[in-house]
Amino acid sequence: MADIPSSATHISKLPSEVLSDVLELVVVWEYRRFPRFFKDEPPRYPNYLSEVCVFWHQTVLDTPALWSYIDLVASGDKMTAFYARATHFLKLSCNAPLSIRVHGRDSLLPGNTERACRWLTPLINRICSLELLREAPPEVPDLVLKYWFEHGTPHVLKELLFQSQSMTPRTLKSYSSAESKQSVTGLAPQRMRELFQPIISLSLSGLFPHWDSQAYSGVAHLSLSNGFISEGQLATMLSNIPRLQTLSLDLEMKKTLLLSDTAQTLVQIPSLETLNLHTNVHNPDLLRTVLKLLVPGLRPLKVYFSIDDTQLEQILRDEEIDMFFQRSLINRLYITLRVPGKVTSRQILGLTSKTPHLRAIHLAAGSFSEQPYYREMNIKYPQLNELALSFCDVYQETFEPLLDALSPQTLRLSDCAFWSSTTQKHTERNRFVQKLARRVPTVVCHGPEDENYLIDPLDLWDYIYF
Repeated sequence: MADIPSSATHISKLPSEVLSDVLELVVVWEYRRFPRFFKDEPPRYPNYLSEVCVFWHQTVLDTPALWSYIDLVASGDKMTAFYARATHFLKLSCNAPLSIRVHGRDSLLPGNTERACRWLTPLINRICSLELLREAPPEVPDLVLKYWFEHGTPHVLKELLFQSQSMTPRTLKSYSSAESKQSVTGLAPQRMRELFQPIISLSLSGLFPHWDSQAYSGVAHLSLSNGFISEGQLATMLSNIPRLQTLSLDLEMKKTLLLSDTAQTLVQIPSLETLNLHTNVHNPDLLRTVLKLLVPGLRPLKVYFSIDDTQLEQILRDEEIDMFFQRSLINRLYITLRVPGKVTSRQILGLTSKTPHLRAIHLAAGSFSEQPYYREMNIKYPQLNELALSFCDVYQETFEPLLDALSPQTLRLSDCAFWSSTTQKHTERNRFVQKLARRVPTVVCHGPEDENYLIDPLDLWDYIYF
């Protein structure tokens, strides 16, 4: 970039190798978001990019990496078109490392399974990022994973996302005997270390590592869901992953009376930058159990909680959770209520008073409908850069004192309903926003009536979910 003249600000004036890097960012962005916006049509890029002009067309064709991100919908009425697209991409990708996601629709036919495996298995040693979703044809996730166990070359695969189609969670074990037959739930210890230690990003649903194994020591981004774990297992697992930067958990805590299944010490995770905890009626203890164990380092921490409104109150009152806040440098806090519920200004102010380094708080599916709550003068609140609300009911007379207390520089509103606390009637959006703009320097509001409306409000946020 240092060789580019300062006057060459237009993207078309960039050298082709720099333009290739920029275009790859666009391709990766859509590839990552495609499952959330899944439609019958495939992702648009890089095809659309090649139609901008002759220069872009040639640049796209000459950049194999742009064609290496492949969505394979291996069943359903669009299957043939997706296979043709995937095969075309494979040809243009030359020998570039591949990122492949396998999913499908109405995938009950055994023939779909055979075709998917025939297409995938010859590529196993070119794939650096592999996503096997439970919507894939029957047994495809298990069969492809087993093939990787048997034929995969170490240090090639860096990202693995596996969603089990089994209703019963399974444990991925290393067998003590090297002669044990490799299966989808186990392989020899040396082979496990060879394949898994190079992996940087690991996302497993319904299939879990053996917690005492050192095979996952290289993982920086870990996501586990649809299973069970004890407090002791959780502590052991985290202790064996020293480079962890992102942790996402949606697990049920196992009830146990065994001392060995109870954590005896706190767990230091010096590199932790993002923590995502998802609770439901089956795992209400997850939040407290995880937070009382963790000791993040000195890096700024983004925290995401998916909780109900009763747990929001628990966060304010629980001493163990309070101690986690004290030993963490939380600068961004995201709270989504699983079921829309009431949120009080007292709760929001209570959260911010516990997190002095907080610069942004984002709330989804809450209702600010209680009587106005004014700040306590003897409590110092952090000065927020950003306050974001999504799918919230916002009552003007209730909300304005909260804005005065937090003094955010930017207020972001997406898919919110606006009300008057006094009349209990809807308020016209533009009028509501104009009043808020007197208190906040920048107000950004998005809704279905906007031409550039985004279906996913999280695209409006600086949001990290793994």
